[in-house]
Formats: sequence, C-alpha cells, structure tokens
Amino acid sequence: MIAGFDIETGKLSDTELKVIVPRVVDGFMRMGHSTIPSSVIIRKLQSEGIHTTGSRLRKVINHIRRNHLVLGLIADSNGYRIARSANEYLEYIRSLEGRVKAINDVCHEMKHEYNMMLNQHQQKLEIA
Repeated sequence: MIAGFDIETGKLSDTELKVIVPRVVDGFMRMGHSTIPSSVIIRKLQSEGIHTTGSRLRKVINHIRRNHLVLGLIADSNGYRIARSANEYLEYIRSLEGRVKAINDVCHEMKHEYNMMLNQHQQKLEIA
C-alpha cells in the first residue's frame, strides 16, 4: 500500500481476486497481441456488471504481472497487450527501468530540497 493512496493501492478484494483477475486474464489471452486501452477493459467489465476503476485495474494488472498470469504483458500509451517479440518485451523492461530511475532522481532531489527548507529555519534533519 502507498501512503495517501490507501484505497487505490490496498490489497485486492476477494471479488477482484476471484472475479476480475480471471476475467481480465481471459480477455488478454483472447486478445493476444492486440492493444486494448484500460478504458475499454473497464467498460467491458461494467457491461458484465463488474465495477472497477482505473486505479484498481492497474492494481489488478500489477497482480497479474507479479504472479506471471499473462506472460509478456506490456503497456504503452495506447493500452495493454502481450509483447509481439522478445525485443519488444526487453524494450518495455528498459522503459520501466528508466521510469524507476526518474522517480528515484526526483525523490533524491526532493529530500535535498526538504533539507534546504529546514536549513532556512536553522534546523537539521537526517533522511534515511
């Protein structure tokens, strides 16, 4: 769970695990290499009487990936799909690594800025 995003990043509910995850996995397996936007996935689930949100769908996708339920599942600005090749999958991994680095860089600078703010008030803080 991520602080400040308790609902969005909390554990999957029983309904998400028993209904939404299998339904989304089945959909990806049927779609294969075709790209499907998250908005279409959400609308399809809603048409079947299953309610979810974009943030919870991302949590479901995270669960699917971390448990290897759909091998090669990638995403881009157009949606989700199964990678068409090993190279495409490796490109996606490199993209994730770049995003991790960018987030870490911003986090580092924000810690530095925080200390600058505290130093303006003659205080010192150690951040782990």
